[in-house]
Amino acid sequence: MDDGMNRADFLKGALAGGLGLGALLGAQPALAQEGAEAGQKTLVAITHGNDDPNRAILALVLAQAAQQAGAAVRVWMTLAGADLAHAEKAAKVRSPIFHAFGDAASLLAKLHEGGAELGVCPPCAAYAGATDEARPDYVPLRGGDWLHQELAGARTIWL
Repeated sequence: MDDGMNRADFLKGALAGGLGLGALLGAQPALAQEGAEAGQKTLVAITHGNDDPNRAILALVLAQAAQQAGAAVRVWMTLAGADLAHAEKAAKVRSPIFHAFGDAASLLAKLHEGGAELGVCPPCAAYAGATDEARPDYVPLRGGDWLHQELAGARTIWL
């Protein structure tokens, strides 16, 4: 059976996967993705928090890898991901798999310090208790209009 993939296509995919895995594991990206330009927008939508810390931290680590590769990163937290917009809750979100990267609060702070734009769904923030007092000032309420605008031309990761 021929799946339409030749050896060159396979090797390109393996190289891209290896670079992604290296970035995930903390290595600095050695090569830019084929066709990627500095400042390429990457949007990471996070739908998990305390309910699935592995997915929450994975999303933040992927955002960090994109930032290290030179992407203009946007992070939007929605549904259970709004837990990450609550400072106390985010400090408790730790992944048993990705524990070496730290908790969600420290990863969000690093992303912000690196220039990432962050936002949280307003109704989800209210449900998670991420009120103005509980939410870091660098995590503003941002609704569907902001998400729609940021999706335009962005590479998107939805976890």
